Amino acid sequence: MLADRLEQHPDLPLPYQGSDSAMSISLWGNDPGPRMAEIRRMLGVPMHRNDPGSGSGYDEKYLDLTGRLGGPEGLRITIGTLRDTVCERVVTGTETVVEQVPDPNYVAAAPTVEVTRVVEQVRWDCHPLLADAPGGAS
Repeated sequence: MLADRLEQHPDLPLPYQGSDSAMSISLWGNDPGPRMAEIRRMLGVPMHRNDPGSGSGYDEKYLDLTGRLGGPEGLRITIGTLRDTVCERVVTGTETVVEQVPDPNYVAAAPTVEVTRVVEQVRWDCHPLLADAPGGAS
């Protein structure tokens, strides 16, 4: 019914869910990837995925594909699931990071000491999920 009203009345604004905030399709279970890819193909619009560090507000736990039906001002839709159910975590390298931290022996006085640690550099390969869709994905 909403789609009919929006089509009949082009000046009718989209509801908050779908304009400012995405209408969400959440998929759960052991293997949501095939269903996620199927929904993405059925929507037939370019979608992008959130990646850790992309400013999307998500950490590595969740994967969202987001796109808009009807162009840049159209209905915003997100398909989401747990990232580790559809992506493989691949360590691409390490980085040595030196930090100043409180010396555990003198916490009250809070002097700092240099600490060296190894930080994993990773990427998430989601290739089966992002294949075969019109418009591609970034």
